[in-house]
Amino acid sequence: MKLYKFIIILLTVMGSNVSHAQQNDETRTITLRHLVITHHPGFKKLHLHDPAGKPEQAGIPITVKKYLNHERSVVRLAGNKLIYTKASTRTGAESETVAAVNIPLSLDKALLLFLPTSEGSSHPFRIVVINDSVKFFPRGAYSCYNLSSLPMRLKLGKDTFSIEASKHKIVSKFSVNSANHVEMFTFVKYSNKWSRAASGLWPHPGQKRVYQFFYRDAKSGRMVQKGIKDVSPE
Repeated sequence: MKLYKFIIILLTVMGSNVSHAQQNDETRTITLRHLVITHHPGFKKLHLHDPAGKPEQAGIPITVKKYLNHERSVVRLAGNKLIYTKASTRTGAESETVAAVNIPLSLDKALLLFLPTSEGSSHPFRIVVINDSVKFFPRGAYSCYNLSSLPMRLKLGKDTFSIEASKHKIVSKFSVNSANHVEMFTFVKYSNKWSRAASGLWPHPGQKRVYQFFYRDAKSGRMVQKGIKDVSPE
């Protein structure tokens, strides 16, 4: 009887240890791309750190690009937070932190957009997390992001779309002309007045995707539009 109780206790302890080890070793895999749309010299090469990972683990070297192609970083995360630094090791990383971000558990493919912060911020950059999956953002569409603090309207051909501050709109249905282009106008609301911010012709994305980012220039205060073609969506 005593031997039986001893075996039960031993199995219980072993099961508890296995469960605890599984909790510590739980990770998830996420595919990342890194993008910057403003000019910042010396910013291109960074190291990615997982604060929930092993302390001795070196940071993953990544390249922040001004374009999108097939290159991606496949990362195993122990937690949800990522820290980007100029340092390759965790020691002293906090003082050299460029940006930090939390990745939602619902995402397994993300585009991380680096934007400069205002003076006095804890880090020189903030990161906008974008769902980069084709299911969320299909081929043949525009994904339009209003990164400003102002409401805006986007007019494509005969259709007008409202995009609130810090929101986005995926546009997949629009009419094109004989040259396969659509006429584009954007308007922003400032001091209770709508004014035109940009205009142009957008070509149809075809089987590609196009990110369109709208943001206010730090010096002029004007709304700026930056289009990034995604030549290799997955």
